[in-house]
This record gives sequence, structure tokens and C-alpha cells, in this order.
Amino acid sequence: MTVVSLGSRKNLCINKDVLSLGNSTRINMRCLELQKKKKNEATKVKNIRVGAHARRTKASSGCPMLRKHKLQHEFRNELSEQGPLDIEDLANLGKTLGTCPYYGSRSMVVRADLVVLPYQSLLSKSSREALGLNLKSNIVIIDEAHNLADSLISIWRMCIAM
Repeated sequence: MTVVSLGSRKNLCINKDVLSLGNSTRINMRCLELQKKKKNEATKVKNIRVGAHARRTKASSGCPMLRKHKLQHEFRNELSEQGPLDIEDLANLGKTLGTCPYYGSRSMVVRADLVVLPYQSLLSKSSREALGLNLKSNIVIIDEAHNLADSLISIWRMCIAM
């Protein structure tokens, strides 16, 4: 059985520059900026003059924890082999391999038999869609449901504020 735990960027980010921003909102915004910058610059190509020859290379940008796709692949393999890991273990695995556990764990959702995630991600339709989670014909187990009412009220207030 393949199990994946999902957590927030604040809990799973291993980029020290991003983490130094402190609060969740700033961490989320900076992470998204880095990803947007990576996508924009991946399409740009710059010319580098080497002696009499010009060489074309892609500009390197984005989060340094996501630059090496091979490490993300290794992260997914380790996650599959090690079995269920909690958030701290995911972060430690990402640090050990030098790759992002936030995006690494999310990439495992489509292959997972069991997904463990915070209420907010489960209850928010846009979050479920972004994660590729479909609740239809699936079993949902809510642990520590005594916190569920507060989470629902918080999500409801955010919807009204928008």
C-alpha cells in the first residue's frame, strides 16, 4: 500500500532563504514566485559566447531545491520504499537528498492508495482539484474530528470574505 502525507510549505520547505521569511503567507508567496519565475525563464534561452562559438543554454532559476529532477525521482522512490512517513520525516528525507519534500510528496498523490492531509486541503474544493483528489467512491476518515467544526467555520469565513 502506498501512503503519502501532505503538509504545508511552512512545514515541508527546506529552502533556508524561503523559510527565513517566517510566516506561512510569505513562505507560500515566495515559493509560488520561484515556481513562476522558473516557468517563465525556462522558455527563455540566452546566448553564451565561448571563444569563437556561440552556445545556447537555458537560464537557471526557480527554487534550487527543485532544479534536479533526478533528485525528485529519488525522493519518490525513497518514499515508496520507506512506507508511511510523517511530516518531519518527509522534511528530513528532503534535506538528506537536497530536494523539495513539499512538491515531492504532492507528486505521489496520483499513485497513493492512502493520502493523509490537513482538513483545509480536504475540505477546500480548489485544493482537492489542485492535488488531483477525487472524493467520489473513496473513504474519508477524519482523525481528531473535535477540531473539524473550527476548520469548517474558518473555511466558511474565508469564502464569505472573498
